[in-house]
Amino acid sequence: MKCADPHRNLIFSAIKKNHANSCAQKLPFTVRPISNQNRFAMSSPLSPRMNVIGCPVKYWICCVLALCCIHGAVLPAMAQANEKLTSPDGAQAGTGLATSSATASPQTPRATQAVSSPQGDVEAAKQEYERSSHDETARLTYVTKLARIADPLVAEYRQSGRRHDEIMTVINSEWKKHPAPRDIDSKKLRRLLVGKWDSPRRTYVFRADGKSGAEDGPISGNWRIDGNHLVQGDASGTIILLNDDYFIYAGDHDAVFFHTRVKE
Repeated sequence: MKCADPHRNLIFSAIKKNHANSCAQKLPFTVRPISNQNRFAMSSPLSPRMNVIGCPVKYWICCVLALCCIHGAVLPAMAQANEKLTSPDGAQAGTGLATSSATASPQTPRATQAVSSPQGDVEAAKQEYERSSHDETARLTYVTKLARIADPLVAEYRQSGRRHDEIMTVINSEWKKHPAPRDIDSKKLRRLLVGKWDSPRRTYVFRADGKSGAEDGPISGNWRIDGNHLVQGDASGTIILLNDDYFIYAGDHDAVFFHTRVKE
């Protein structure tokens, strides 16, 4: 007796002809042709398996087996081809991913910040002044910048005794070239000078009554300001800068004296 389903024989013929070898390689079992004896036994109404495995059930089993063959043979090949296409060097996925990870995030050199030096700062300030209008505002700006460069150098000398003679000689030379103008407001300078000032070695006191001296000694000297000149007894010096932070003047013997205000 033949099965009533007309599609069964066509399905089995196609699987046997086109996919038998592939299924044998990919699956743990082999699809074998159905012999006449088995076909008769399965189709016979006397067969005890008739009620369990009927023609519609066998049809769907064949479809599942065909899909298994396709899944086992085609999809791995497609996956392998896709890995080769996406891999940077055409290698397998493991090597490709490692290479991709190494090349996708190259080691970036660490950014370095240029460290300024007193020599460079002095040269930059000098060039800026040379490009300026050379008026009093430009002069004040220039000598104040030099004072800010010298301040930490002098402070280091006070604390540790380390000298910076080379750069301080350059700064002193520039200061002497740019003294305060002779017609500067002397009254304003006198008000600014009152207070305590640190020199590289000791602290000096200038009182409003015209008396001055070292803080650790007698305050018995006399001082006054005439124009841009500081007069202390028989000695005098040319004021270069006098403001809320710095007091700088050039002495009789071509020396430059640098002071910073002691904040009360």
